[in-house]
Amino acid sequence: MKEYSTRKYIKYVQISITCPNIESADKISTALVNRKLVSCVQITDTIKSVYLWNWKIEKNHELILTAKTRARYFLTIEKTVKDLHPYTTPEIIALPIIKWSNEYLRWIDESLGLKTVDFENNTVIKEENESDTQKTKIKI
Repeated sequence: MKEYSTRKYIKYVQISITCPNIESADKISTALVNRKLVSCVQITDTIKSVYLWNWKIEKNHELILTAKTRARYFLTIEKTVKDLHPYTTPEIIALPIIKWSNEYLRWIDESLGLKTVDFENNTVIKEENESDTQKTKIKI
């Protein structure tokens, strides 16, 4: 397991997004995976949210999406979610991944089209040059 010190940049994040129903959750999840902005989205069925909206306490059932990706894709993911989401102000929160298994992060990069990995021989066949793509680094 690797661990970032707080002085280094975070490369990988887990993004939480709440949705009011399964239709919007499926629509957003599918779009993010199809566009190779995230490697995976997990949909957790029915959470109860209690929050303040327009100075009134609201209580609603929602679903929560949990997406794994690289931090540099956050702004594009945020725009995609806002374009597809029925809420005026959707929850889109990125949390840094500070510990991981190397195999899992290789799979994330493979899913995002950043690396072609030969898992049998544990080698990277092709790797995208990070300077060729938009970067969003999160410093903690």
